[in-house]
Amino acid sequence: MKYFGLISCLFLILCFSCNKDSEITTIIEENIPPQTIFEVSELITTLTGATSKTWKISEAKLVRDNDTLDISDNFNVEDDEFIFSTDKNNTQLEWRRGHSINTNATTVSETLLDYYLSPKLSDIQLKADSNELFTIDGALNFQVTDNIPSGILYNEDSTQIHFTLIEKEPEDYFTPPTNLEFSEVVSFTSNVIDGGAPGMIGSYSDNSMFVVTRKNKEDGTAKAEIIHKFDLTNNDQSESLLEYESFVSKQLHIVNNQLIVVGAEHINTYNIDFSSTPDSIRHGKAFTRFGMAVQDDDIYIIGGEIRSYKEAITDTSNNGISNDRANKIYKWNLQTKTLTEFATLPEPKFGARATIINDKLYIFGGSTEFVGEPETHSKDILVLPLSDRENWQIFDMGQPMQSTFVNKYQNLIFVAGKSRFYSNENGNSSVSFLGVFDTNTNKYSIIKNNLDLYKAVERDAIQQMCLFNDKMYVIYGSGYVPDNPIEQEMEWKIYAADLY
Repeated sequence: MKYFGLISCLFLILCFSCNKDSEITTIIEENIPPQTIFEVSELITTLTGATSKTWKISEAKLVRDNDTLDISDNFNVEDDEFIFSTDKNNTQLEWRRGHSINTNATTVSETLLDYYLSPKLSDIQLKADSNELFTIDGALNFQVTDNIPSGILYNEDSTQIHFTLIEKEPEDYFTPPTNLEFSEVVSFTSNVIDGGAPGMIGSYSDNSMFVVTRKNKEDGTAKAEIIHKFDLTNNDQSESLLEYESFVSKQLHIVNNQLIVVGAEHINTYNIDFSSTPDSIRHGKAFTRFGMAVQDDDIYIIGGEIRSYKEAITDTSNNGISNDRANKIYKWNLQTKTLTEFATLPEPKFGARATIINDKLYIFGGSTEFVGEPETHSKDILVLPLSDRENWQIFDMGQPMQSTFVNKYQNLIFVAGKSRFYSNENGNSSVSFLGVFDTNTNKYSIIKNNLDLYKAVERDAIQQMCLFNDKMYVIYGSGYVPDNPIEQEMEWKIYAADLY
């Protein structure tokens, strides 16, 4: 064990800045002996590699009262990164927190939580004579022993998370596949998938997958919101039905282990086990074919704004949809239940789905028109730092996609998409796409696949996608049968492919 002065170890005191854009400084307490200052310099070099170094958690334990839970293998522990960096004037830590941990837990499974958090950027304050530390939301300290960093996170509920770090190597980053082989895993019935805009997501904490869409009644007089739940532990299926008039567009996310459905006019919140009546609230706008991304307690709604639901269903021109408002991004806060305008897109967007990684919003493809010809389909990847609402970056997928479906996986964003062409003599045809975008290199790559093996008619295509348990799941098909009424229930199949 290495000693510093009169104490057995040197603690890093991490004080989170109130302003992420403020200057980052290394503060060394006055009157520290020169030898200790030299050792502090060595410590910073260990953490930063003299410039920048990324660490991951190798071991983690949740300590609550006299109980200790080993959470080292949790998905919401493995997704954390600690990036220490320094130059001549500044030393800083960026803590990429990933998903939160439920500290009010008595078992390891209860610590699992689907709740994606924003990164924290911190000043580093060094003190040689105190174990105290202060952070914006609690207490976090590190010590380095024999060049191995370890830390303790003190939570507001008096629990602690003790962890050890190891350097994250290039081979620790997931290498995306170049080809995916899909096979059928489950089926369900619905009358609003193709031509609709369903949502789909997997829950690591519940080991379940969910699909949300509209359900049309057989007589066509009423409509409802339906969530299909696929319990992958017990191979069970269940449904939750909420009756109200709405568009077909519904996007689904999980925040703090609750299902959040954003629709044309409502935001509905369900318990993940369907144990109670969902909470429903109007958000004050009207949307269709919109995108959605979530970080902390904020839901970002991308594009798809229309004049009103009533006007859309009564106006026969262009399906009643105008794109004059479809270039806005709105933010819904789950705590205050308020909707505010967040940013303006470079162009109108319908069908452009999105995700957030490390405080950046990534938006893929989409169309500038609600029902657009191929020239309106976009191949752009739009990137916006959440801290700078006008600093757009644009990258190229190389494949125009009318509708996209995206999910993040570590530093990667997997993209599924489709484009429909309306010149086919039988009505229309569709083409599906799969690819992956590396947020470290800003490069997009095409993923080959075998989904064409399941293509029965020209209209068949990917209808939604999610990543879950190291697999990609897609809803594929069209449910198209000539002369069948729109209200008729059709069988839909979900296919899966291993990412490794």
